[in-house]
Amino acid sequence: MLRQRFLPIALAFAACQPEPTTSPDVATAAAPSDTESTPAEAPTPTETVAPNETDAPTEAVEPTEPTAPADPYGALSPELTSRFAGIEADPRPEDLTRNSHYWVSNERSQFLWWESTRDVGGAYVGVGTDQNYMLAGWAKSDLVILMDFDQAIVNLHGVYEILFAKAETPEAFVDLWSEDNEAKVQDWIEQAYPDAEARAPIARAHKIARKIVHSRLRRLERQYPPLNIPTFATDQGHYDHIRKLWANGRVFAVRGDLTADKTLQQIGQALRASDHELGVLYLSNAEQYFDYGAGFRRNILALPFAENSIVLRTLGWSSHGFVEGEEYHYNRQSGRNFAQWMKVNRVTKLGRLLRQKTPTEVDGNSVLDREPEVDERPPEIAAESAP
Repeated sequence: MLRQRFLPIALAFAACQPEPTTSPDVATAAAPSDTESTPAEAPTPTETVAPNETDAPTEAVEPTEPTAPADPYGALSPELTSRFAGIEADPRPEDLTRNSHYWVSNERSQFLWWESTRDVGGAYVGVGTDQNYMLAGWAKSDLVILMDFDQAIVNLHGVYEILFAKAETPEAFVDLWSEDNEAKVQDWIEQAYPDAEARAPIARAHKIARKIVHSRLRRLERQYPPLNIPTFATDQGHYDHIRKLWANGRVFAVRGDLTADKTLQQIGQALRASDHELGVLYLSNAEQYFDYGAGFRRNILALPFAENSIVLRTLGWSSHGFVEGEEYHYNRQSGRNFAQWMKVNRVTKLGRLLRQKTPTEVDGNSVLDREPEVDERPPEIAAESAP
């Protein structure tokens, strides 16, 4: 598993971080008895009166500090680390979309999702590369699972992990992708992956993608500050959040196919077993390349969507309208609403599902909030595999 390959780096990074301190458990002082003591009988002159124990002075109880709450972004327990690192990769696809590696996001209007994604919390699952760090930062996600059916993209996340560990500021992080730092980063990759066979695909991903990743991050630096929208590449707080998640072993990268039988289904099972809800599911434009088949429906229904969860996606079909300046339609939908559509309606494609959308004030941007019609003949849903 790739996360198992990344794990030693994360643990070494975490060892450099100060451990959070917690106060000892607070002992609760016993409440005074509600039962009143019975007065002793009046003594005769020859009797000696014993002091009444209930009248004895009691020692004052010093107030204690409340126990500090657990850090929601702290290091995962060994049990949870093992559970998520054990998620299996789906088989490699026979072909890549357009025979290309999508090293960076080419969606330029993701700022349309800022308000709806902000502080959603919970776990985050997404495809692709840099956009996940921006979206998970907006959501303040506490667990990030990055899946892509292209192994080269998963390998690139191995480079991201190393550079998040090395750079303390977003400016330094962006600069590490520059040509001036290429040799230095290759040295760090060699140190992180002493085994030549394990190192080769990570080093190759860096060599191929370095220039375009640097260009993409520089674009974020130009685009988002004027919008007053923070990102991991432009804001220290958002950068620190993502960096902390990597340091504490809360980011996992795995090869996965949204329609296949292992990865996404096992992500759902691992989240449920951990009593952890999913806050954000980011699909990019992947849905335009497949039908809503039995396997995909099963995988979506396996995910424990939170009540405030959100599904983010784009679609390259002009019939739904594009955002000005690019060729994507942007859509958001409640996670539970999407799951219900997959459960009871036989709609076969995203393009047809989005006929139910509600347009927003921005051309090419929509929300899907309509409840599904329950088809008389329910859709086929593949059986869930045993965990």
